[in-house]
Amino acid sequence: MNDEREHRVELTGKVVSDYEVLAQYSYASSRQFRKFDWRPGRSCELAPLSVFQVEQALIGPFCIPFDLQRRLVFRNHFYEDGSWFPVDALVRRDTYQHLRRPGPKLQGPALLLGGAPDLNYFHWLLSWFARLAIVELLAPELLLDSSLPVLIDSRAQREPFLAHLGSFGVTGDRLVWIDPDQDYEVEDAFLVTLPSQNEYHPDVLRSLSARLIASVGANRRGRRRPRLWISREQLSPKRRVANMADLEGVLDSAGLERANLEHMSASEQIEMFAEAELVVGVHGAGLANMIFCPADCRLLIIEKPFNVFLGLARTFTVLAEACELRHEVLVADVDVQLDTDYNDMLNAHNQDVVIDPDQLAAALRRLI
Repeated sequence: MNDEREHRVELTGKVVSDYEVLAQYSYASSRQFRKFDWRPGRSCELAPLSVFQVEQALIGPFCIPFDLQRRLVFRNHFYEDGSWFPVDALVRRDTYQHLRRPGPKLQGPALLLGGAPDLNYFHWLLSWFARLAIVELLAPELLLDSSLPVLIDSRAQREPFLAHLGSFGVTGDRLVWIDPDQDYEVEDAFLVTLPSQNEYHPDVLRSLSARLIASVGANRRGRRRPRLWISREQLSPKRRVANMADLEGVLDSAGLERANLEHMSASEQIEMFAEAELVVGVHGAGLANMIFCPADCRLLIIEKPFNVFLGLARTFTVLAEACELRHEVLVADVDVQLDTDYNDMLNAHNQDVVIDPDQLAAALRRLI
């Protein structure tokens, strides 16, 4: 371990947003897009997204890109909030310090996609994978170049992540899996703004949805329109419904099918949501599939008071607004476990819920 550290080189430099320095790059494409921000007090506004080319780039932890020549790192290419992913040891305010780890050197050009470090479907679909939709909107020639490798976090080598890539033609030799525990020096890197976990860009969502729906051949005409209950009951303790038995009659009366997304392929999920008439579910990553729903689909999102108080409930209501879908929120009670510390934010966020059957039935009547 000491020998390894002796061969490391400390990098220091400036932290910037990519659009602040695009003029320095010979290849760059940028455009203003409408953006919805779910954080309390934020609203819809215009914001830039970019694709640009960096010679002599370093891809560090969490797929953070460094421009080695200009000594820059781009704050809008990773999650800045260190409470979710621990990047604050690497980046502090307007400067960075990073001890380079030995890793491979990649010759020639490559496009950086990266991948969600927590392997969360929501973060993958709407942030990391969404970069391909941005490339399609700003630099489609990069997608059409079948010889251009795409650098992807090796943790995405499983479903449903792997299946998504083929919808944009990223298959075969184009897939280059990178180890998150190594640094990679890339001779010529194409970098793409990362859509923040707090923001949604309707144009990007539409491009993403259209590509994935077309890839599975979903047909919204003349098909049965399912009403879906997004079940979490087979998951480990994490925002399940504690009184599920009390709700079965209500769900049956409303014609709701139980959808266990963890047992479904990416294609099955996309096709099911692309045909849905109604979607009901507790706050969770599976609700990111609403981007595939048809315009007349309706949503019932079940939240707990904790999420409403902190503003986290806006994660999916604002996504529904960006997708122009009619929706309601049902605030449920919580299931208290005496041996659990609910002062811990993660425990409180993942607490199971107790849903009043009469309130659920009334909400469903309004939507149906």
